[in-house]
Amino acid sequence: MPGVEFFNTIVVGALIAAAAGILGAFAVLKRMTLAGDVLSHVALPGIGLALFFGIPSMWGATVALLGAAVAVWAIRNRTHLPEETVIGVLFAMSLAFGILATPGEELIDALFGGLENISFGVAVFIACVAVGIILLMAVLARRIVLSTISPELAQASGLRPDILELLFLLSFGAVIALGVKFTGTLLMGALIIVPAAAAKNISRSLTSFVLVSMGFSVIAMTVGFVIAQAFGILPGPVAILLCAPLFLITMAFRWR
Repeated sequence: MPGVEFFNTIVVGALIAAAAGILGAFAVLKRMTLAGDVLSHVALPGIGLALFFGIPSMWGATVALLGAAVAVWAIRNRTHLPEETVIGVLFAMSLAFGILATPGEELIDALFGGLENISFGVAVFIACVAVGIILLMAVLARRIVLSTISPELAQASGLRPDILELLFLLSFGAVIALGVKFTGTLLMGALIIVPAAAAKNISRSLTSFVLVSMGFSVIAMTVGFVIAQAFGILPGPVAILLCAPLFLITMAFRWR
């Protein structure tokens, strides 16, 4: 991979990881960590259909994930079922359909991702979306915390917890769609969960929690890309394996 293209990939990967880190922090606060891992699998049928129609897989994953986010929000508000329950139902159906719809030779790439060339235009688009998600979460941070602690108090303060929930789920789906190209549908959820869990062990405020979670995600993704490029292996599994020592080290600090 040429140097300039690899640099573009590193920058894009770091921005995706930063967005995943801030979403992961709020997912931990909202007790939705497993939802991130499950929701990432919804991208699979979108990828399969995109390949069938000959369009870029990222667009298929984006449509599938954003559609699933809206579906989860709508079903939850109609039935009052927990997010995990609704997402679990969608996960089972989408995984089965995705495996059938995705060609065998493309299934491994869809599940585990890879280190591919990215055009400058696509890199700019992904970077803008990732930065937009980071800024949106920063603006909504205290509102999300308030609605998580007390939805009634948030509503009495003029906030709409249901709208905040929809924005959060859409952001969740968007960042997964951006990252599946590199980490695959099986591992993108882990990139959201594990760095945030590690950051929770050593953070004593919301600000430090968010920043440390973003930092851990960026470190794991960036170093994972470099190692993958050097040894010709998949970047997703490397990035997730780098997150594991971070969690174990922070657990030691938590015990102390």
